[in-house]
Amino acid sequence: MIEHSAVQKAFEADWMRLDDEERTTKVGNHRLVELQKIYTELSLDERQAVDLLLATRVVGDDTRKQFDAEGIINHFGIRSTLPTLYSERYAISSARDAPNVYRREKLDRLIERLESQ
Repeated sequence: MIEHSAVQKAFEADWMRLDDEERTTKVGNHRLVELQKIYTELSLDERQAVDLLLATRVVGDDTRKQFDAEGIINHFGIRSTLPTLYSERYAISSARDAPNVYRREKLDRLIERLESQ
């Protein structure tokens, strides 16, 4: 069995490196595309560790990491994140401000896609 925290730290380090590269080169979606490539190369055990990390990032305060986490979850159909997505959706269910309404709509689309698999 692999050490989840070591895999998560390595993925997080790649995430930060790619974020810096994207900010420097100003190439949109570079970070997400490269993270998807890295995810593809992970073993099943490593993916499970990263899936846990993605679940925390999709509901975190860093909107760049939210975007990437949503993109990876959507691209690979990571259903194990559904409980976290449901909780986040419920937490903002009665919000009326524009950012949370938009966030709720994004979560609804992601949840619907994952549930349909």
